[in-house]
Amino acid sequence: MSVPTASPQPYVRQAGDHQRLAYIGAAELAVVLDAAITGGQLTVFDNHGPRGSGSPVHVHSRDDEAFLLLDGQMTVWVGAERHRLLPGGIAFLPRNVPHAVRCDIASRMLVLSTPGGFQEVVFRTAGWDLTRPVPEGWQPTQEALRDAAEQAGVTLLGPPHGLDD
Repeated sequence: MSVPTASPQPYVRQAGDHQRLAYIGAAELAVVLDAAITGGQLTVFDNHGPRGSGSPVHVHSRDDEAFLLLDGQMTVWVGAERHRLLPGGIAFLPRNVPHAVRCDIASRMLVLSTPGGFQEVVFRTAGWDLTRPVPEGWQPTQEALRDAAEQAGVTLLGPPHGLDD
């Protein structure tokens, strides 16, 4: 990943201008801000996840991550601890802390990552750019997820938690 070294410039866009990606469990992400826009300081995704969608258990070595829940309900695992997140709630997950998230109902959240760029590698490499039609039943393969995570300094520790977890 190359992080821009130039000072960031003002950036104003509308929702329809963002790159949209399909991801695990029929989630849809919009890339709101990326490292190219923020000079490597921040990445922001607008994530719409259906009930049951979520991340594998994983740990970041290069970036910190936060989830700001806008609508819905989520469960956040921080190590062995389990927390329920309601609208307006936030989870800050610093690097080197194993974690996972799951949408308990259809949910919308902002995902923030600092410094910028690492999460983009994961979502853009393993995700599906929605400028192209999504093949029926498409999901990222475990190999694609593992490869994308490795490029970004993320270690996958286990599968996503199911609704019964």
